[in-house]
Amino acid sequence: MAKYLARKVPNYSDILFPLTSMLRNKVTFVWEATQEEAFQKLKKILSSDPVLIIFNPGKETIFTTDASSTLTPTESRYAQIEKEALAVVWRCEKFRDYLTGIHFKIKTDDKSVIPILSKKNLDGLSPRLQRIKLRMMKFSYTIKHIPGKELFAADALSRNPQKVPYKREELEAEIDAFIQMITSSHSTSSGRLD
Repeated sequence: MAKYLARKVPNYSDILFPLTSMLRNKVTFVWEATQEEAFQKLKKILSSDPVLIIFNPGKETIFTTDASSTLTPTESRYAQIEKEALAVVWRCEKFRDYLTGIHFKIKTDDKSVIPILSKKNLDGLSPRLQRIKLRMMKFSYTIKHIPGKELFAADALSRNPQKVPYKREELEAEIDAFIQMITSSHSTSSGRLD
């Protein structure tokens, strides 16, 4: 992931030099204070404000995609336009917790997918593209073409998501609140719930 975000890190190669110098032929791999310092500095820079920040739904959200994920044997036989459209759907569905309820921009490196995902009706689309379009209808978005050389980290942050550990009490409180919300908004009498 560091390599994908390297363009956003000033003096990236200088910071990384103590680590990359160990990758040369006939160099013994020894982790010393200089390597640890370079590693910690890079971690701090990559997780700092201009590179990686906490999501803010109040700010403009721009979502970039490309069709570079591994496909199933069936999906590998899809037409290229279907693969590109499917890549957009996968990314939107993967980040649906962040994207649902807000208007966001999608930037893709494939021009052919733009008319498919931006037009309102399904007429004239193949059944597969209709299904893909239907999956995108729950989102509010504008899609735009951007050259592939400008898409530097289309899906780098989604490669290894980390689960947030819950404390048992927090999880139980969240479940209780959810159940309370459902039962209070439902018109069923309390006698039927038992």
